[in-house]
Amino acid sequence: MNTIADLDHRIAQMARTLIDVPKPGPWQEVRVCTRITPDGSTSSQSFELRDASGRVAAGWFPPDAAMDHLFDLARACWTMAAGGASAPWYGMTVRIRPDGSFSTDFEYRQDYREGDISRER
Repeated sequence: MNTIADLDHRIAQMARTLIDVPKPGPWQEVRVCTRITPDGSTSSQSFELRDASGRVAAGWFPPDAAMDHLFDLARACWTMAAGGASAPWYGMTVRIRPDGSFSTDFEYRQDYREGDISRER
C-alpha cells in the first residue's frame, strides 16, 4: 500500500544512506536534489556537501553504490506520488544534518524546459 508513512520511510532511508557515506571531514549539511519530469522519462540527481564552515565542498559525491541506492529510493518516492499517494512532483530536495535530522522540500511544476532537468539549483 502506498501511504505517506511509506514515503516518509523511504526518505528516512535516503537520510541514513547519506549519513553513512564517507565525507572529507566535519560537515554541516548534505543535500540531494532529484528532478524527474512529469512523464518520468528524464531525471537527474545532484549532491552538495557543506563543510563545518558552511562552504560547499567542491567535487564531493557519494560512492557509486550509494548514488544508485539513493536514486532508486527517490524514484520509488516519485512512483508513489504518481500512483496517487500525493501530487506528482518535479523536484525533491532532502537536506540531512550530522545529528540525523532531515527536511524535505518538493517542487511541483507542470511545465519545464528540457534543459531544466540538469541545471544545478
